[in-house]
Amino acid sequence: MNLTLYKQMMKASTKSILGYGIGSGLYILMVISIFPSFADSAEFHQLLDLYPESLLAAFGIEGLSELSDFLAGQYYGMIYLLLLSIFTITTSTKLIARFVSQGSMAFLLAIPISRKQLALTQSAVLLSGIFLITFISYLFTWLGQLLFLEKLALQTGPFLMMNIVGILLFVSISSYCFLFSTIFSDDKKAIGYSASVTVLLYSLDLLGRLSDKFEFMRSLTFFSLFNPSGIAKGEEEWLVSILIYLISSVILYTIAIYHFIRRDLPL
Repeated sequence: MNLTLYKQMMKASTKSILGYGIGSGLYILMVISIFPSFADSAEFHQLLDLYPESLLAAFGIEGLSELSDFLAGQYYGMIYLLLLSIFTITTSTKLIARFVSQGSMAFLLAIPISRKQLALTQSAVLLSGIFLITFISYLFTWLGQLLFLEKLALQTGPFLMMNIVGILLFVSISSYCFLFSTIFSDDKKAIGYSASVTVLLYSLDLLGRLSDKFEFMRSLTFFSLFNPSGIAKGEEEWLVSILIYLISSVILYTIAIYHFIRRDLPL
C-alpha cells in the first residue's frame, strides 16, 4: 500500500463519502424523531396486524415498539443497504476500471509503486469509505436518541456489533465488485456486472423471506447473514456471519489483486 496515493484518492473521494454519510445520518435523525409517535400509535400497530408476518419480515419490520426494530425496518434493512450498495458499486468501478477505460491508468502506474501496491491502496480507499459512511450513520443514531428521546433506547454493545456486521457485509460485496473492476477494461461492464450480482443476491434473499418454498435460496446470498434487528437486540448469533464475510472477502480480494497484477492493461 502506498500512503501518498491513499491520501490523494481519499481526498478525491471525501465529497462522495461525506455526501452518503451525512445524507444517511440526516435520514436517521428523521426516523428517530418520528419513532415515539409510531411506537405509541395503537392504530398503526393495528394496521400492521393486517399484513402477513412473512411480508413484514421480508422488509425487516418485526415490530415497531422498540427503536432497534424501527431502525432495522426503516433504515438498516432498506436505506442502508441501498445507499451502501450504490456507493460500493460505483466507487469500486471508479478506482480501477474507470482509470483503464479512460486510458489514465498509465498515470497511476507511472508512480514508482508496484501493481500490487496500487491495487491494495485502491481497495483500502474503498474499504475506508464503507467504514466511514457506516461510522457517520452510527454517530447520528446516538445523536438522534439524545435529541428526540427521553433516554437511550439502544444497547451499546449489540448495536455496535450490528454496525460491524453491516460493514463486513459490504466488505464482502465490495470484494466481488472490486474483482469485476479489475477484470473489465470497460467501466460500464464493470458497474453492470457488479450491480447485476448485487441485485440478484438481494432478490434471492427477499424471495426466500417471502416464501418458505424458496427459503433455501437465502443460503446463496450474503444478505441473509445480516439481521440488523436481531443483532441490535442481542438475540442474533453473529460470529458465523463475521467468519463467512471475512473468509469470502479475503479470497475474492486476493483473486482480484492477483488478476490485476497479471493482466495486460490497455495503457
